[in-house]
Amino acid sequence: MSERKKKSSVKVPSGKTETANRRAYPSRSERIAMAEKRIAQLEKLNASRRGLIARSEVQLNERKAALARTEELLKREYALKEHLLDLETDPKGLKKRRELSELSAMLKASGKTAKEVLQALRDE
Repeated sequence: MSERKKKSSVKVPSGKTETANRRAYPSRSERIAMAEKRIAQLEKLNASRRGLIARSEVQLNERKAALARTEELLKREYALKEHLLDLETDPKGLKKRRELSELSAMLKASGKTAKEVLQALRDE
């Protein structure tokens, strides 16, 4: 069988204790200096974050404006597509002509002029 080695232990004479190398507790002036250092670091960090937020808000506003422009373009394209589909199904525009003739007939029946009707619609 193999022999086990004993762990070596340090024997300390009685009455004496070993103390670990510990830092001394900082004095009040040192603690105040450390607090001031942390305050300066946090102020710098907060200023940096405020700058990042401001830049992000500018980018966000630019992106919102770009989105609004592209949404408007998208609406126009949908309207153009719908118009082209109407022309494809009704190449001579007979549908619109019928609608306009019905509208003019309604105006004549009501006894109002087109200007009066438009003014009434604007006032609403």
